Amino acid sequence: LTGEELGEVKELLYDSRERRLLGFIITDGGWVRKAKAVLLPQVREITDTAVVVEDRSFVRDVGEIGELLTATRDVKGFILITADGRELGIIQDLVISPASGIIEGYELSDGVIDDLLKGRTTVNISGQVDIIGEQVIVTDTKGEEG
Repeated sequence: LTGEELGEVKELLYDSRERRLLGFIITDGGWVRKAKAVLLPQVREITDTAVVVEDRSFVRDVGEIGELLTATRDVKGFILITADGRELGIIQDLVISPASGIIEGYELSDGVIDDLLKGRTTVNISGQVDIIGEQVIVTDTKGEEG
């Protein structure tokens, strides 16, 4: 470990159905920014400010993980709905456990005005997640926080 900065995290790679983080898309610091990938098994530690890998050899070209990229689906902007049909809001971000890589919940928006007045809501999820069109359907929520 040298403390060398290998890039900046741009996107998360995650499996929405399985509710787990798979890795990160990063861009290197060069003049021509190339997309690279770091898969979760190669991550040593996740902190508030960094994703730490043991060695730069764990940073791969995005082309090497093409199948993984096509298998993941970004749910940001999708509507979160309970199994009984209750609409909870629009998914703006994910709540992920740094220790396990499990998606524990979603940060939701009810629109710009509500976000400014009330803040965003975080919904913790457990159980099955289904994606139909641009809707994410959850079978069980652990509760909502505002």
